[in-house]
Amino acid sequence: MPVTGKPYAVLVNSFDTYSDCWKPFFTLLFRYWDLRDCKVYLVTDKKSFNHPMVHCIQARQSTWSGNLKAALKKIDESHVIYMQEDYFLEARVNIEKLEGYLSLMQGDPSIDYLELTPFGAKLPNVRRNSAIYEIPIFSKYRASTQIALWKKSSLENLLRPWETGWEFEFYGSLRSGRMGNRHCCYLRNDLYVDPIFQYQPTGIVKGKWMQFVYEICKRENIDVDFSERGFHQATLPIIRRAQLLKSLLVRPSQQLKSISSLW
Repeated sequence: MPVTGKPYAVLVNSFDTYSDCWKPFFTLLFRYWDLRDCKVYLVTDKKSFNHPMVHCIQARQSTWSGNLKAALKKIDESHVIYMQEDYFLEARVNIEKLEGYLSLMQGDPSIDYLELTPFGAKLPNVRRNSAIYEIPIFSKYRASTQIALWKKSSLENLLRPWETGWEFEFYGSLRSGRMGNRHCCYLRNDLYVDPIFQYQPTGIVKGKWMQFVYEICKRENIDVDFSERGFHQATLPIIRRAQLLKSLLVRPSQQLKSISSLW
């Protein structure tokens, strides 16, 4: 695929089962971000989304990581801004700040990953140098699926095709440290007070819409049928941990492969 004037592309990772998100997502994306000079890719299973600025990659794999890894092989740009289909923008993207961060990363080829939101690695607000600080190798969400700028080759090498998205965040974070990948971020407070991307993570939880998505679509005059999915009801933290443990136990062979990938 041809490369535009930008050395990076916007990569929206999705599945066909989330195709009802595509209309509100892209309506808001193009309303709040001028992407005429940037390639925009949508990763799907088999479906397509009809929009002149969206280039669909039908990965046809069976897993989250498999789809993403297959899609990356079809992208020529050296860097990708990773997004997901339920990150619904609520305000204009801070282009000046974004371009400054992009220039910093492009000027330092050793950086593999740069967070663009305050929703990633859990770190104290301590500045390590004049611009960015490195995420320690054992930090939770060192490899986050929130919006971030990735060196394409680094993301591709970090993925394992059998893993789900949350497994990638857990095992991929650990692998990134073992592989010596340089993952960086800015002060969390800086990105809270003056964000690049204003959205709430995430719009769908456990296959259900979050209530705030309805409010956004109503305010933005976007027609969406919310009846099929319904709305998510909050659960206690202990229940969420139990659900996480259950999901681990039903995939023991995959967990063993991911654990072995750490060495």
